[in-house]
Amino acid sequence: MLSKNISALFLFLLLPVFLFGQFLLPEKSLYFTTDGLANLYSVNKAYEITKYNAKGLENFRYSNTRLDAPEFIDATDPFNILVFYPDYQTVILLDRTMTETAVLNLIDFDFFNINAVAVSSDNKLWIYDELNFRLKKIDRNGEVMQESDDLSLLLRKDFKPNFITEREQKVFVNDPEVGILVFDFFGQYIKTLEFKGLEEFQVFRDFIIFRDEAGVLQKYHLKSLLVSPLKMPENFSATGKIRYETGYLFAETDGVIAIYTL
Repeated sequence: MLSKNISALFLFLLLPVFLFGQFLLPEKSLYFTTDGLANLYSVNKAYEITKYNAKGLENFRYSNTRLDAPEFIDATDPFNILVFYPDYQTVILLDRTMTETAVLNLIDFDFFNINAVAVSSDNKLWIYDELNFRLKKIDRNGEVMQESDDLSLLLRKDFKPNFITEREQKVFVNDPEVGILVFDFFGQYIKTLEFKGLEEFQVFRDFIIFRDEAGVLQKYHLKSLLVSPLKMPENFSATGKIRYETGYLFAETDGVIAIYTL
């Protein structure tokens, strides 16, 4: 099964895609993401987060009327879902049924003006501390487990990340003005990928999938270092965010999300 999944991934990334089925979500979305089990998490205009399966059927729903709109969801671990409310500097962790397991106020841990948060593979949190210019891994008590060197000394420029994700033992930290900084599992800087103007992207095994400043879907191979357009069928016209999970393509246009079977 694993070899079939990997083969499907490379066919998707290297050859034109054939879309065999389509499901439209019943509600317009302000933001969405997916997990490795092909579940989709969508924020509606009432700021509720709905978890759908790959057939577009609702499984669970979460809302928090105290915190307004969630601006980021990290479903890297479908059993430990991170929801970030930057206006309140609050992180909420949910289990697979969208039930709260933790509520963390970063200000209580003396972290301020945090704009990028992600979940780590060992159930910790990655944050970027702009006051100290460091990427940090913290536990649920706010204790720092790992941290980078002072990035202001390294970069010699302002660095204001808007997005963090951990994949394949690497941490990817994005600043639209600087590019994507890559760190190892211990928070040590490796290199900068100079893809600018990005708000978000997807790292899937050896590829970064993103929409460039011209709106063109691109793929970057982390090993060969080659970037090339992502080939899509002629009838595919999504203009917003896309995500790929094995066997499925999720695409958004003007708040309408379509789920395609590959």
